[in-house]
Amino acid sequence: MADALGKITIFFLGAILLFIVPMTIIAVNQDKTKQTYIDDAAVEFVDNARAGGEISVQAYKTLTKRIDSAHSLCDIQIRYLSTYEYPVPVYDATHTITGYTYERHTQEYSKSDITGYMFPNGGSETRSFPLREGGYLSVEVRNVTPTLGGQMLGLFVPGYSGKSLHTSYGGYVGNNKQ
Repeated sequence: MADALGKITIFFLGAILLFIVPMTIIAVNQDKTKQTYIDDAAVEFVDNARAGGEISVQAYKTLTKRIDSAHSLCDIQIRYLSTYEYPVPVYDATHTITGYTYERHTQEYSKSDITGYMFPNGGSETRSFPLREGGYLSVEVRNVTPTLGGQMLGLFVPGYSGKSLHTSYGGYVGNNKQ
C-alpha cells in the first residue's frame, strides 16, 4: 500500500514538473508579449496625437482595437490637461488700462469627456478632439481580469492578484523631442 501511495505521489509531482511549470513559463512569456504590444499601442497613440494636435476618431478606434486584441478586458483611461493663459487688464486709479497680467487656468478632460466630444450623437457623427499646444496627454491601460500567466503564477505564489498588464504613457502636446 505504501508503495502504491509513493508511486501516485511521484506521478503527481512529475505531472507538475513536466506539465504545469512549463505551461506557466509559456503563459508568463505570453503576458510579456501582450505587455509589449499594449505599450507600443499606447506610445503610438499618444505620440501621434501630440504631433498632430488632435485625437482623431480613427486613432482612438485603433488604440482600443489593438488593446482588445492583446487582452480583451482592459481599462483604458485617457486624460488631457489643458493649460492656457488669458490676459487680465490692469487699471490705474483713473480706470485706465495700464497693462495686462496673465492668469493661468488648467482644465482636465477625462476619457468620457473626450469620447463624448468625439462621438456627440452616439456615434452617428464623429469629430476629432483638439489638443492645445502645451497641454499634457496621457494614457493608462490596466487589465481588469487576470491573464493566463497571472492565474498560473497564482498557483505557485500565494496572494498573487494576477493583474499584471499595466502601462502608463504621456507627454506634452507640441513637444516632440524625445
